[in-house]
Amino acid sequence: MSVTEKISAFLRAKFPPGRNGDSIDPNQSLLSAGLIDSLGILKLIAFIEEEFAIELQPDEINLENFDSLAAIARTVESHLVQESGR
Repeated sequence: MSVTEKISAFLRAKFPPGRNGDSIDPNQSLLSAGLIDSLGILKLIAFIEEEFAIELQPDEINLENFDSLAAIARTVESHLVQESGR
C-alpha cells in the first residue's frame, strides 16, 4: 500500500465521507469539506507518526501540509525520504 492509500484508508475508516461515497478526492480540502475537524487532525497525526515511524515537528503541522490527502501524503513522503537518506 502506498502512503496515500494508507492515509486514505485511515480517513475512510475513522471519518467516513458520508454522502460523498467511499472515495476522498486527494486535492479536496478535508477541513473545508467537513471531512475532518481539529480533533480528527490530532488523531491523524498520531496515526501517521505510529504507522510511518516518523516524528512530525510542530512547525510542519499547518494548513498547508494537512489541508488535503495529497498534501498530507507529500509531507509524510518527504519525511520518509529524509529518513532513508540518513
